[in-house]
Amino acid sequence: MNIFHSHKNKKAGISVIEVVISIAIFSILATVGYEVYASTNKLSQRADNTAKANWLAEEGIEAVRSIRDTNYALLTVGTKGLATSSTGWVFSGTSDVTNGFFRTIVVTNVSTDTQAIQSNVSWLEHGSTSTVSLNTRLTNWDMVMTMASSTTINTSGANLSSASASKLLTGINIINSGAAGTSTISSIQVSWTTSTRRLKNINSPNSVTVFGPATITSGTVNTLTTQISLVGALTRSIEFLFDGAMTSNTITLKFNFTDGSNQTVVIVSPPLGA
Repeated sequence: MNIFHSHKNKKAGISVIEVVISIAIFSILATVGYEVYASTNKLSQRADNTAKANWLAEEGIEAVRSIRDTNYALLTVGTKGLATSSTGWVFSGTSDVTNGFFRTIVVTNVSTDTQAIQSNVSWLEHGSTSTVSLNTRLTNWDMVMTMASSTTINTSGANLSSASASKLLTGINIINSGAAGTSTISSIQVSWTTSTRRLKNINSPNSVTVFGPATITSGTVNTLTTQISLVGALTRSIEFLFDGAMTSNTITLKFNFTDGSNQTVVIVSPPLGA
């Protein structure tokens, strides 16, 4: 028996096993390293894409603000894209694309002189769609100040006078900020929920009749015999006298101004006063 040859074969066998183990360990480490690299790369790419999308969304908001400054009437409701022209930013189509990023601008009406703006930017990343959105509101900074917009109808102290058997709605103040100069009320539409009741008088200030005496049904527009004018910053009180108790009524008052503007207030179940 050749002892030397047996020992040599044993060393060769151990060497093969060591190589196989080494290769396995290397493969595991390489796989783990690749996954870490790939994951890091994805996170880096997503952060980069998100930053680009946010920039495009912010650009969209600023572009719409520029369009507003040019002409507020251009902020019509709908989904829009953006483009540049010789005069600046303009709306174009329903979306725009920049290096694979899709941007849409959504304009929603809030009021006559206010629009809600949403700037959305989407992109495809690793087989799925990601989106960022920014929101703001833009107003018509060049809007004309109306008599109604510079007047406040304060109903916080509105009550039904117990001295008049709850027939007199009082405690209402008309406050003019003076922003539109003189505010003049030409008529008042009064509506209420108890159909058997009738409006008899409108007084402003208290005890000075500006409409009536009459027998007026709910919903009638009452043209004042004496218009209520508030010159500059001024407050006037106003009262409404009915032919019966007005407890548990919802009373709606629509004030019409001489410039065509109007303002409506609603008083639900006014409390009893003095």
